Amino acid sequence: MVFFMVEKSLGRLSWLKYFVFLGGLFFLGPAWADEAVPTATCPTFFTRQNLCAGILWSVLPPHGEKGQFTIRFWQPENGSLEKGPFIDPQGQVGVELWRPQTNHAGPNVVIARVENGVYQVTRVYFFAAGVWDIRLQIKKDGKIDEQVVIPVTIGEF
Repeated sequence: MVFFMVEKSLGRLSWLKYFVFLGGLFFLGPAWADEAVPTATCPTFFTRQNLCAGILWSVLPPHGEKGQFTIRFWQPENGSLEKGPFIDPQGQVGVELWRPQTNHAGPNVVIARVENGVYQVTRVYFFAAGVWDIRLQIKKDGKIDEQVVIPVTIGEF
């Protein structure tokens, strides 16, 4: 009975194609399982770089005022946001402020490398209250190679 239901549900798909499809899922499965999921020790993960990243606010501003934060990068196997050891990503670090409600970018920020794997971001200006995305980027040849998004809610004055 089960065989009949499976055969009927396959329709025109031949059994050979069915088994090739299942075999492909078997080989793709481990790749899905290896993909890192953010954790308390790795809140943001750059997959291709195998680097964790996190931000520490020096000044989290209400809208209309400038703020600043630090970005830190470390390897998930042997580091942490608080203690490092910190490591530079392969490429240039970029930050874009993005307001998803209006699908609009905020003003450009200033990024300065402080030490290995640590970057200071200043002139962080949110022109409206609400939900914003901080897009952390690693660029190669001026183009975004990898990007992660950290949502932040900005309050009133």
